[in-house]
Amino acid sequence: MAILACTDADAAWQAVDGTPPADSQPWSIECPVRAADGRLLGGLRLLHGQARDVTDEDSQALKDLAGLAATAIEQRHALSGEREGEDPWREEARKLSLAIAGSGTGVWDRNVVTGEITYSPGWKALLGYSESELTTRIEDAYTRLHPDDLNYVRAVMQDHFDGKTDSYEVEHRIRCKDGSYKWICSRGKVISRDNAGKALRMMGTTTDISAVRAMSERLKQTADLVVNLTDAVPGLVFQCWSAPEGGSLFSYVSAGIWDMFELTADDVRASTTAIEQRIHPEDLAAYRASLQKAAAALTPWHMEFRVCLPVQGVRWRQGDASPRRDADSGVVW
Repeated sequence: MAILACTDADAAWQAVDGTPPADSQPWSIECPVRAADGRLLGGLRLLHGQARDVTDEDSQALKDLAGLAATAIEQRHALSGEREGEDPWREEARKLSLAIAGSGTGVWDRNVVTGEITYSPGWKALLGYSESELTTRIEDAYTRLHPDDLNYVRAVMQDHFDGKTDSYEVEHRIRCKDGSYKWICSRGKVISRDNAGKALRMMGTTTDISAVRAMSERLKQTADLVVNLTDAVPGLVFQCWSAPEGGSLFSYVSAGIWDMFELTADDVRASTTAIEQRIHPEDLAAYRASLQKAAAALTPWHMEFRVCLPVQGVRWRQGDASPRRDADSGVVW
């Protein structure tokens, strides 16, 4: 029977490659395990149950085994070094995950080189998954993105990898465990690059913004309704703001501004000058005075005046508005 034993470099090693120590027994042979640069990593000893002579074949076989052992040890050390480099980032991810647990935000940690992405329990819970239900493959992560958002998300991610942006931030839809989609905001940053600037590791957070998006959609629908209603009202519906130091602008006008003044919303967005240029010269002074009086007393404004329009010619108009003071001491009509 032959027994192969391995010792480490802490022992006092005396043997020369393939040559047993002077005091060794005939049934044993020893060989050091050395790194490529000559460092002593350990040693191998071959023991045999029966006395026998050591042949060249025995020595060569043990040297070959020592070479394989040295290669395995160096690879193991290299892998351990890589993991040690990753450990601080994983620890930071763990701390961040604990800090925001229960806040509706999850943490993810992506190894750009290997394509591995890990998620915090909170991240998985956002989509209705348990701790062990998601893989760490980035390819699987992309399959959960809404098809209409996939190319956009990947393009924004690639721009950050290429150093075109300082950080990664995108809002998109993602599929939950039950098959439904929810809106999320994903933010991240590359935290490690190689000497050539290639992205190695990226960390980030994901927040559920479904409620915010739903509210935004409701507000948009409300705003669209207001616009549609005011555009249907005969005449012009408007909101005008007058600065305390003078000067006014229209923050909102309905489509009726064309019928009333033959102007567009862009014509009056920055100033009311275009409106005053349409007022009949004989009525302009009274028009300005009536507005000033109503603004000073914060009383309703009412006036009938003439306008001179390029297409319609001279027409009579009736204006009504209610002024109120705003936080900047201006007046909103």
